[in-house]
Amino acid sequence: MLDSFNADHIQLVLTLVALGAWTYLTQGGYTLDHFVAFVNSDGGDVQYWPLGGLFVTLHVFKTAASTDSSGFWAGSFVRTVIACYSGWILVDLLNGNEQRILKDESHVFLAFVAWYFTQHNLPGSDINLWNKVTEMIPTDKFDYNVLFDIASLIWSTQFICSTVENATSVASSTVGFSIFTPLFFGVAAGCASDFFPLNKGIDVSACSDRLYSTLLISFYIASDGLRTLPGVGEAASGILTQAEDYVGGGHTNFVLAVVLVCKLTGGLLEINPFTTVTSKVSSLLNF
Repeated sequence: MLDSFNADHIQLVLTLVALGAWTYLTQGGYTLDHFVAFVNSDGGDVQYWPLGGLFVTLHVFKTAASTDSSGFWAGSFVRTVIACYSGWILVDLLNGNEQRILKDESHVFLAFVAWYFTQHNLPGSDINLWNKVTEMIPTDKFDYNVLFDIASLIWSTQFICSTVENATSVASSTVGFSIFTPLFFGVAAGCASDFFPLNKGIDVSACSDRLYSTLLISFYIASDGLRTLPGVGEAASGILTQAEDYVGGGHTNFVLAVVLVCKLTGGLLEINPFTTVTSKVSSLLNF
């Protein structure tokens, strides 16, 4: 049995321990209820850090560290801001709302801090503080980057769910519920970075794993947990409602639980569940 215990298993165990500790420190416990509260939170606040919760902070630092820093510094900074908040920017643009990153400048300031410390040396030295700190963290048994990935995933999924829930339009009388508008806004929230700069047009000639998962999440919420689907809705929703109740009730809690489980077990699975389900549906419908 121990012979089959590989690096992916070790990574999973250590990640679960880290998430359990994170949940306990921010929610005061590690039961299922505490964990549901954790994934619905901002990840907890850090004393003397005024720029937001840990989820958005880790998301922004992760994104800034991987964004192209070449060229003029102002262009590099703008690319970082767009990469970090592309979903917010595009959804606000589509809704005709004031840009939230300009309404509360702490968001842009967080991106500036992350951009500066991940892509620049300290003044008067050749030391990149971000590289210095990350190089000190051992990664032979536990890759700390997974915590950045999970924080970014939770923060992004929370936004996708809330965007789809708030996307309203007059439903088609044929099916009785709105589907295309929520899907459109869900893709805008979850895949906006694929469309920037906007002058290159919207190209979905290829479907990424992120687009697959966003479409499935959006459809699930827009169809009220599949309840509104003709014929199979009642039976499917009966099963799914029980699953939702197990993780605190509600579509968002269920979606967050599923995406997190898929992320944690990704190294152990030979398939991507979101991609597989969406591909099967597309094939069935002959899309």
